[in-house]
Amino acid sequence: MKILIENFEIAISSIFDHKLRSLLTIFGIVIGVGAVIGVVAIGRGGESMLKSNLAGQQENTLTIIYVPNTDDFTFEKEAPAYFSDKDIIALRTIDQIKQIYALNESTVDVTYYQNNSGASLKGIDRTYWNAVKANIIEGRAFTDEEWEGGKRVVSITERLAGKLGEELPPIGAGSIIYINNEPFEITGIYTSKSESDLGIIIPRSLWPVLYDNDNIQSVDVQTYNADQLELVSKKAVDVLNSTSTLDGHYEVLNQELFKTILTTVTRVMTSVVGGISSISLVVGGVGVMNMMLVSVTERTREIGIRKALGASYQNILIQFLIESMILTTLGGMAGIIIGLVFANVVAYFAEWPPLIDLPIIGIGVLFSMVIGIFFGLLPANRAARKKPIEALRYE
Repeated sequence: MKILIENFEIAISSIFDHKLRSLLTIFGIVIGVGAVIGVVAIGRGGESMLKSNLAGQQENTLTIIYVPNTDDFTFEKEAPAYFSDKDIIALRTIDQIKQIYALNESTVDVTYYQNNSGASLKGIDRTYWNAVKANIIEGRAFTDEEWEGGKRVVSITERLAGKLGEELPPIGAGSIIYINNEPFEITGIYTSKSESDLGIIIPRSLWPVLYDNDNIQSVDVQTYNADQLELVSKKAVDVLNSTSTLDGHYEVLNQELFKTILTTVTRVMTSVVGGISSISLVVGGVGVMNMMLVSVTERTREIGIRKALGASYQNILIQFLIESMILTTLGGMAGIIIGLVFANVVAYFAEWPPLIDLPIIGIGVLFSMVIGIFFGLLPANRAARKKPIEALRYE
């Protein structure tokens, strides 16, 4: 134990004797570890944001959309609506459907005094609102009269309220905002599962106020259990296509499939970019090896004296391995801090949460120590194999 402590002291003394060289060597490890930690955190945060924005509000949920038969069609939130109340009635004849949620969606410009913002507008019915179970933190939910279209009312997310009222009188229940230049009263402010959600909810009965039509853009259907999803998908499409007179067809988007695809794609991309970033760790490791080889050369006489006084092969080997591990561990810890800062900065501007996994941080430290052992082994072995007489003769 005493010898191990002495080796630590010698290693630290050697590092401080060559501060600039040591800092430059550590910097290579910092860049490598920081890049990997940052990329993984950003990738996980992006995955979480995409899943929260695209995934269904309820389990066992399918989204039905209409696709025109045209080669240049692209599905957009502002695309024309192709559902009617008759279609909703037809879907209710399917026994396996537990609930139906009619939904209109669009992107809009919102104004509050002099502040402007883009926002995601959803026109929903009472059934959808009850399914979402939004947590209203200020104000109230819509009344029966408001659901039927008696007043121009909206509920907005806490995030949008903070953005619109950032430099102005506080925004809250009773405030008036303008959506595409049309005035609406805020009845409630609610929290969203997505921290970056700039969302607005209006009763679907008010959709004609903004878009001059009361058709439905998409329909979500919820089954009683997951085993019924495939059957309901086929039945729903058959029912709608059999009664449609439009030049197109209906398709079903499985929200669980969306989650799986998003998870797969984002994790593959994160792995690829993380793998590329890890190359810098190898470069940093080579820098550690180079420094240790120089250190061995400079300390040849010291090695000879220690061996002449009885130091064994293992003593010299461990001494230089410890020095290498200290360099890489310090670089790894600093790299983790840099990576977390980088991930939080990117997430702040991208408006999604960085997801930091403690195991990833642990792996970062462990990996940097392994690099220290791996790249320090050759210089340490070279030092330990020096013969005392030859080492003492070295000038």
